[in-house]
Amino acid sequence: MYGMCDKIKDEIEGFKEHANLIQVLCNPGLRGRHWSRMSEIAGANITPDASTTLQRMINLNLTSKLDELEPISSGATKEYSLEKAMDRMQLEWEPMEFNVVPYRDTDLNIMASVEEIQVP
Repeated sequence: MYGMCDKIKDEIEGFKEHANLIQVLCNPGLRGRHWSRMSEIAGANITPDASTTLQRMINLNLTSKLDELEPISSGATKEYSLEKAMDRMQLEWEPMEFNVVPYRDTDLNIMASVEEIQVP
């Protein structure tokens, strides 16, 4: 019984070694440009597809390149956060309509009333 527990414990510890790699590569914010940059660092195309496995990434020795891969993934996370915030703002503002009127004798238009956007 203890032998089995030790074996499972060792397997879990071995898996933990790859937790940072999993976190870097399983980032929903990663886009094609990020995968291209990371593939250059890896020296192989690591863009995920249906056949991608953790073992393949480990075999490419990506754990040793985490110092170079992490900033790319971190940047992708920040970009993703901004994208989501922009999407939310766009949804909030989409139903808004603003009336514009010509400004004096120019070809410019200005908002007719700013009260709508000044309301908290």
